[in-house]
Amino acid sequence: MTSDDDHPADPDATLAPRSRVHGGATTLPAAGGAARAPFAAGALIAGRYQVVRFIASGGMGEVYEVEDLELGQRVALKTLRPDRAQAPRELERLKREIVLARGVTHPSICRLFDVGFHTTEAASLAFLTMELLDGPTLADELRQRGPMAPARARAILRHLAA
Repeated sequence: MTSDDDHPADPDATLAPRSRVHGGATTLPAAGGAARAPFAAGALIAGRYQVVRFIASGGMGEVYEVEDLELGQRVALKTLRPDRAQAPRELERLKREIVLARGVTHPSICRLFDVGFHTTEAASLAFLTMELLDGPTLADELRQRGPMAPARARAILRHLAA
């Protein structure tokens, strides 16, 4: 195990790049403002990914811990909000970002694996699969420990700049 200073923070307000797990919610806003339930534990996404648990929701969509049934590994699955996924330009931009991100290797960057689609009679949902990272968020850390010492904040900022 390494010290907190060995793992940098990132702009997603996490304590470290390997720290992306958040508390869950019971409902999420859907396109148009209506609330919908996240995928339940055990749900099968795209015939390949079985939901272990809901992790968080954010500006792009929702994040789940899933079991990749083809490879027998746990990964993070991030859905793309339906309003973003329906715009061909947004989807092409997302695909370009994945291709570019695959070309960058750095300990502070989460590895992206693939883009896929979960299709039902009602809709098609775009998603990304990526490295599953576990740990407290920066917000969790601040709630638990209070304001950060300047030296700790500088260490995080140094990693961010890298």
